[in-house]
Amino acid sequence: MYYLFFNSEQWGIFKRAKSISKKQRGKIRIPNFTPKQIKKLSDLYKKIVKTERDELLQIIKKVWKNKKKLAGNTSQKNQFDLPSDITEKERKDIKSKLKAELRKKIDNNIFSIFEIPEDIRAAIKDFIKTKLPLDNSSIKIPERKPSNKELKDYALELREELDDYVMGKSYNKVAINKSKELIECVVQVNKSKKVTSVDIKECNLTIEKLFAEIKDNLKIPINQSVYIQKGLRLYAGPTVYIYKLPTLINWTKTQAKIDAGEIIGDAIPSNEFHKTK
Repeated sequence: MYYLFFNSEQWGIFKRAKSISKKQRGKIRIPNFTPKQIKKLSDLYKKIVKTERDELLQIIKKVWKNKKKLAGNTSQKNQFDLPSDITEKERKDIKSKLKAELRKKIDNNIFSIFEIPEDIRAAIKDFIKTKLPLDNSSIKIPERKPSNKELKDYALELREELDDYVMGKSYNKVAINKSKELIECVVQVNKSKKVTSVDIKECNLTIEKLFAEIKDNLKIPINQSVYIQKGLRLYAGPTVYIYKLPTLINWTKTQAKIDAGEIIGDAIPSNEFHKTK
């Protein structure tokens, strides 16, 4: 598996196992685990196997209990058997739910065992949530709209990155206005105090209205064929306006770090980050 991971163009994503000759085994890059890490990984494996069995049994017991309430006497020959009238979709849902819970536990333990930094953890989680599903055309997760929690996580990450850069000289207030067509993120420099809350509000913003407002303020013609595909960033003194389409892939914690870096890069020449009105 490590051989495939380091030598395939797709970095091991959705690559099926294949046989490796004895000559090739010497090329496999095996991580240099410490004895302590090996012990923890071994214990984790045993724990996950037991957890999988116990949680699966609990789910099956719950399903049978509900069936008995509805249908009266029903017989279960094996403790791992599901009722015969359970649909294929229900079976898949049970398995996928259990798989997601176990994966979360494995990920959190791996992060802890190898002391993975928070920024790398966020990047990994965002990759699994938004980028990895792109390899499967039947999954539409990256195309769905971000939830309020995901927007709040984006805003908090953006604010933290910007606040860390100025090291207490000023603070940033972040607000998000969302509509069906567009999401607006407003960043305002505030020298007086650190703002801990993030406001998320519904609005009727559209791309057409946005360009009309820009046209009126700039007093320049804008071609009607112009459209937002990736994003738009506007600067008005100490205030930054970020506009992007309402898809999850545009509003992750990793994207917040990228956006913060670009804002800082744009602000350095004019020193706008230390100015307030």
